[in-house]
Amino acid sequence: MGRLIYAMTTTLDGFVDDAGEATEPDRELHEHFNRMQERLVLDGYGRRMWETMRYWQDPPAEDLEVPYVREYTQAWQDTDRVVVSRTLTALDAPRTTLWPELDVARLRALVAEADGDVSVGGPTLAGAALRAGLVDEVSAYVGPRAAGAGSRRFVPEGLPLELRLRETERFASGVVALVYDVVGGGTRGAPSRRCGRCSTSGAPRAPRRTPPPCSPAWPTSSTASASPRRTGSGVATPWRPACRRGSPGTPPTSGTRCTSSRCARTAISRSRPSSTP
Repeated sequence: MGRLIYAMTTTLDGFVDDAGEATEPDRELHEHFNRMQERLVLDGYGRRMWETMRYWQDPPAEDLEVPYVREYTQAWQDTDRVVVSRTLTALDAPRTTLWPELDVARLRALVAEADGDVSVGGPTLAGAALRAGLVDEVSAYVGPRAAGAGSRRFVPEGLPLELRLRETERFASGVVALVYDVVGGGTRGAPSRRCGRCSTSGAPRAPRRTPPPCSPAWPTSSTASASPRRTGSGVATPWRPACRRGSPGTPPTSGTRCTSSRCARTAISRSRPSSTP
Protein backbone atom coordinates (compact mmCIF):
# COMPACT_ATOMS: atom_id res chain seq x y z
CA MET A 1 0.00 0.00 0.00
CA GLY A 2 1.35 3.40 -0.96
CA ARG A 3 1.16 6.81 0.66
CA LEU A 4 -0.21 10.05 -0.73
CA ILE A 5 2.19 12.98 -0.34
CA TYR A 6 1.74 16.71 -0.80
CA ALA A 7 5.07 18.51 -1.11
CA MET A 8 5.71 22.03 -2.41
CA THR A 9 8.01 24.98 -1.99
CA THR A 10 6.55 27.92 -0.12
CA THR A 11 7.52 31.31 1.22
CA LEU A 12 7.84 31.90 4.94
CA ASP A 13 4.33 33.39 5.02
CA GLY A 14 2.80 30.44 3.22
CA PHE A 15 2.40 31.51 -0.41
CA VAL A 16 3.38 29.26 -3.32
CA ASP A 17 3.06 31.68 -6.24
CA ASP A 18 6.18 33.60 -5.21
CA ALA A 19 8.13 30.71 -3.76
CA GLY A 20 10.27 29.99 -6.82
CA GLU A 21 12.71 32.83 -6.26
CA ALA A 22 13.10 31.97 -2.58
CA THR A 23 13.58 28.23 -3.15
CA GLU A 24 15.49 28.07 -6.44
CA PRO A 25 17.18 24.68 -6.03
CA ASP A 26 20.95 24.52 -5.91
CA ARG A 27 22.72 21.22 -6.36
CA GLU A 28 22.04 20.04 -2.79
CA LEU A 29 18.31 20.75 -2.92
CA HIS A 30 17.96 19.48 -6.50
CA GLU A 31 19.54 16.15 -5.55
CA HIS A 32 17.13 15.93 -2.61
CA PHE A 33 14.21 16.35 -5.02
CA ASN A 34 15.81 13.77 -7.32
CA ARG A 35 15.70 11.14 -4.58
CA MET A 36 12.12 12.05 -3.77
CA GLN A 37 11.05 11.75 -7.40
CA GLU A 38 12.70 8.34 -7.70
CA ARG A 39 10.44 7.04 -4.91
CA LEU A 40 7.26 8.15 -6.67
CA VAL A 41 5.18 5.83 -8.79
CA LEU A 42 2.53 8.42 -9.70
CA ASP A 43 2.41 12.22 -9.89
CA GLY A 44 -0.91 14.05 -9.67
CA TYR A 45 -1.16 17.61 -11.01
CA GLY A 46 -3.76 20.28 -11.42
CA ARG A 47 -3.71 22.28 -14.65
CA ARG A 48 -1.43 25.07 -13.46
CA MET A 49 1.05 22.67 -11.90
CA TRP A 50 1.05 20.56 -15.05
CA GLU A 51 1.86 23.58 -17.19
CA THR A 52 4.86 24.20 -14.95
CA MET A 53 6.09 20.62 -14.71
CA ARG A 54 5.66 19.67 -18.36
CA TYR A 55 8.99 21.41 -18.92
CA TRP A 56 10.58 18.12 -17.84
CA GLN A 57 8.95 16.32 -20.73
CA ASP A 58 11.58 17.77 -23.10
CA PRO A 59 14.12 20.08 -21.42
CA PRO A 60 16.61 22.03 -23.55
CA ALA A 61 19.76 20.11 -24.39
CA GLU A 62 22.00 22.60 -22.57
CA ASP A 63 20.09 22.03 -19.32
CA LEU A 64 20.63 18.30 -19.60
CA GLU A 65 24.40 18.83 -19.52
CA VAL A 66 24.06 19.31 -15.75
CA PRO A 67 24.20 15.82 -14.18
CA TYR A 68 21.63 16.37 -11.40
CA VAL A 69 19.22 18.04 -13.83
CA ARG A 70 19.57 15.11 -16.20
CA GLU A 71 18.98 12.73 -13.31
CA TYR A 72 15.75 14.45 -12.29
CA THR A 73 14.55 14.54 -15.90
CA GLN A 74 14.96 10.79 -16.21
CA ALA A 75 13.19 10.11 -12.91
CA TRP A 76 10.29 12.42 -13.85
CA GLN A 77 9.88 10.87 -17.30
CA ASP A 78 9.83 7.38 -15.76
CA THR A 79 6.88 8.27 -13.50
CA ASP A 80 3.22 7.91 -14.46
CA ARG A 81 1.10 11.06 -14.18
CA VAL A 82 -2.51 12.12 -13.75
CA VAL A 83 -3.60 15.63 -14.70
CA VAL A 84 -6.91 16.87 -13.26
CA SER A 85 -8.43 19.65 -15.33
CA ARG A 86 -11.87 20.80 -16.45
CA THR A 87 -10.44 22.99 -19.20
CA LEU A 88 -7.95 20.68 -20.91
CA THR A 89 -9.49 18.29 -23.42
CA ALA A 90 -6.44 16.26 -24.44
CA LEU A 91 -2.80 15.75 -23.49
CA ASP A 92 0.03 14.96 -25.85
CA ALA A 93 2.35 13.43 -23.28
CA PRO A 94 3.45 9.85 -22.62
CA ARG A 95 2.48 8.10 -19.40
CA THR A 96 -0.03 10.86 -18.67
CA THR A 97 -3.77 10.45 -18.08
CA LEU A 98 -6.32 13.29 -18.09
CA TRP A 99 -9.12 13.34 -15.52
CA PRO A 100 -11.87 15.94 -16.03
CA GLU A 101 -12.29 16.16 -12.24
CA LEU A 102 -10.83 14.60 -9.14
CA ASP A 103 -12.21 11.12 -8.66
CA VAL A 104 -11.66 10.57 -4.95
CA ALA A 105 -12.55 6.87 -4.98
CA ARG A 106 -10.30 6.22 -7.96
CA LEU A 107 -7.37 8.11 -6.41
CA ARG A 108 -7.84 6.25 -3.13
CA ALA A 109 -7.72 2.95 -5.01
CA LEU A 110 -4.58 3.97 -6.92
CA VAL A 111 -2.80 4.85 -3.68
CA ALA A 112 -3.92 1.61 -2.03
CA GLU A 113 -2.59 -0.45 -4.94
CA ALA A 114 0.67 1.49 -5.37
CA ASP A 115 4.00 -0.06 -4.43
CA GLY A 116 5.52 3.36 -3.75
CA ASP A 117 4.62 6.94 -2.97
CA VAL A 118 2.00 8.94 -4.87
CA SER A 119 2.18 12.74 -4.95
CA VAL A 120 -0.33 15.53 -5.51
CA GLY A 121 1.08 18.84 -6.67
CA GLY A 122 -0.51 22.27 -6.48
CA PRO A 123 -2.60 23.68 -3.62
CA THR A 124 -5.94 23.35 -5.42
CA LEU A 125 -5.66 19.64 -6.15
CA ALA A 126 -3.88 18.97 -2.86
CA GLY A 127 -6.58 20.90 -1.00
CA ALA A 128 -9.28 18.68 -2.51
CA ALA A 129 -7.30 15.56 -1.55
CA LEU A 130 -6.74 16.90 1.97
CA ARG A 131 -10.44 17.64 2.40
CA ALA A 132 -11.21 14.09 1.31
CA GLY A 133 -8.82 12.74 3.96
CA LEU A 134 -6.53 11.06 1.42
CA VAL A 135 -3.18 12.76 2.13
CA ASP A 136 -0.77 10.97 4.48
CA GLU A 137 2.17 13.38 4.44
CA VAL A 138 2.60 17.13 3.98
CA SER A 139 6.08 18.50 3.25
CA ALA A 140 6.69 22.23 3.14
CA TYR A 141 9.98 23.46 1.69
CA VAL A 142 10.12 26.90 3.24
CA GLY A 143 12.37 29.44 1.54
CA PRO A 144 14.04 32.41 3.26
CA ARG A 145 11.59 34.96 1.93
CA ALA A 146 8.20 36.40 2.84
CA ALA A 147 6.00 37.35 -0.12
CA GLY A 148 3.72 39.66 1.85
CA ALA A 149 0.76 38.67 -0.33
CA GLY A 150 -0.19 36.12 -2.94
CA SER A 151 -3.08 34.40 -4.64
CA ARG A 152 -2.42 30.80 -3.60
CA ARG A 153 -1.53 29.50 -0.17
CA PHE A 154 0.37 26.32 0.57
CA VAL A 155 -2.67 25.08 2.50
CA PRO A 156 -5.93 26.57 1.17
CA GLU A 157 -7.68 28.99 3.49
CA GLY A 158 -10.42 27.48 5.64
CA LEU A 159 -8.89 23.98 5.66
CA PRO A 160 -7.95 22.97 9.24
CA LEU A 161 -5.44 20.14 9.62
CA GLU A 162 -3.99 18.22 12.55
CA LEU A 163 -0.32 17.53 11.78
CA ARG A 164 2.55 15.79 13.59
CA LEU A 165 6.09 16.90 12.76
CA ARG A 166 8.14 13.87 11.76
CA GLU A 167 11.37 15.31 10.48
CA THR A 168 13.17 18.48 9.44
CA GLU A 169 16.08 19.14 7.13
CA ARG A 170 18.04 22.31 6.63
CA PHE A 171 19.77 23.14 3.36
CA ALA A 172 22.72 25.44 2.74
CA SER A 173 20.55 27.66 0.53
CA GLY A 174 18.42 28.61 3.56
CA VAL A 175 15.51 26.35 2.61
CA VAL A 176 14.10 24.27 5.47
CA ALA A 177 12.09 21.10 4.84
CA LEU A 178 9.27 20.45 7.32
CA VAL A 179 7.78 16.98 6.95
CA TYR A 180 4.49 16.29 8.72
CA ASP A 181 2.25 13.25 9.08
CA VAL A 182 -1.43 14.12 8.67
CA VAL A 183 -3.25 12.87 11.74
CA GLY A 184 -6.56 14.69 11.36
CA GLY A 185 -8.56 17.10 9.25
CA GLY A 186 -10.70 16.82 6.15
CA THR A 187 -12.80 13.68 6.55
CA ARG A 188 -10.25 11.79 8.62
CA GLY A 189 -12.31 12.37 11.73
CA ALA A 190 -9.97 14.81 13.41
CA PRO A 191 -10.38 15.13 17.17
CA SER A 192 -12.95 17.75 18.03
CA ARG A 193 -11.55 21.10 19.09
CA ARG A 194 -14.74 22.00 20.90
CA CYS A 195 -14.76 21.89 24.68
CA GLY A 196 -17.16 19.64 26.57
CA ARG A 197 -19.81 22.33 27.15
CA CYS A 198 -20.33 23.20 23.50
CA SER A 199 -19.72 19.79 21.95
CA THR A 200 -22.56 18.58 19.78
CA SER A 201 -21.37 14.99 20.03
CA GLY A 202 -22.58 14.29 23.56
CA ALA A 203 -23.80 15.59 26.89
CA PRO A 204 -21.94 18.44 28.68
CA ARG A 205 -19.00 17.26 30.71
CA ALA A 206 -18.62 17.78 34.44
CA PRO A 207 -16.41 20.67 35.62
CA ARG A 208 -12.89 19.98 36.82
CA ARG A 209 -11.20 21.45 39.85
CA THR A 210 -7.98 22.28 38.02
CA PRO A 211 -7.49 24.06 34.70
CA PRO A 212 -7.48 21.51 31.85
CA PRO A 213 -5.07 21.59 28.87
CA CYS A 214 -7.47 23.93 27.06
CA SER A 215 -6.72 26.65 29.61
CA PRO A 216 -4.06 29.26 28.78
CA ALA A 217 -2.84 28.75 32.35
CA TRP A 218 -1.84 25.21 31.42
CA PRO A 219 1.41 25.43 29.37
CA THR A 220 0.97 23.19 26.36
CA SER A 221 1.95 23.76 22.75
CA SER A 222 -1.70 23.87 21.66
CA THR A 223 -2.86 26.53 24.11
CA ALA A 224 -3.34 30.18 23.36
CA SER A 225 -1.69 33.05 25.21
CA ALA A 226 -2.62 33.45 28.85
CA SER A 227 -3.31 37.13 28.43
CA PRO A 228 -6.97 38.20 28.77
CA ARG A 229 -8.97 38.26 25.55
CA ARG A 230 -11.04 41.37 25.03
CA THR A 231 -14.60 41.05 23.84
CA GLY A 232 -17.34 43.48 22.98
CA SER A 233 -18.46 43.90 26.60
CA GLY A 234 -15.47 43.06 28.75
CA VAL A 235 -12.43 40.82 29.15
CA ALA A 236 -12.58 37.03 29.19
CA THR A 237 -10.90 35.52 32.22
CA PRO A 238 -7.37 34.40 31.17
CA TRP A 239 -7.61 30.80 32.40
CA ARG A 240 -11.01 29.99 30.93
CA PRO A 241 -11.96 28.82 27.39
CA ALA A 242 -14.03 31.48 25.66
CA CYS A 243 -17.07 29.22 25.38
CA ARG A 244 -17.21 28.35 29.10
CA ARG A 245 -20.77 28.68 30.40
CA GLY A 246 -20.91 29.53 34.08
CA SER A 247 -20.11 32.19 36.62
CA PRO A 248 -16.67 33.82 36.60
CA GLY A 249 -15.60 31.86 39.66
CA THR A 250 -16.42 28.42 38.26
CA PRO A 251 -13.48 26.20 37.13
CA PRO A 252 -13.25 25.53 33.38
CA THR A 253 -14.36 22.35 31.70
CA SER A 254 -12.16 19.62 30.29
CA GLY A 255 -11.17 19.31 26.67
CA THR A 256 -9.07 21.30 24.23
CA ARG A 257 -9.40 25.01 23.74
CA CYS A 258 -12.56 25.72 21.82
CA THR A 259 -12.32 27.37 18.42
CA SER A 260 -15.82 26.56 17.23
CA SER A 261 -17.95 29.33 15.79
CA ARG A 262 -20.89 27.68 17.57
CA CYS A 263 -19.59 28.91 20.91
CA ALA A 264 -21.27 32.28 21.27
CA ARG A 265 -21.23 32.45 25.08
CA THR A 266 -18.17 34.16 26.52
CA ALA A 267 -17.42 34.41 30.22
CA ILE A 268 -16.87 38.04 31.15
CA SER A 269 -14.96 39.29 34.16
CA ARG A 270 -16.25 42.41 35.78
CA SER A 271 -15.22 44.48 38.80
CA ARG A 272 -17.15 42.12 41.05
CA PRO A 273 -18.57 38.59 40.59
CA SER A 274 -21.84 38.39 38.73
CA SER A 275 -24.20 35.75 37.48
CA THR A 276 -23.79 33.82 34.25
CA PRO A 277 -23.83 36.16 31.21
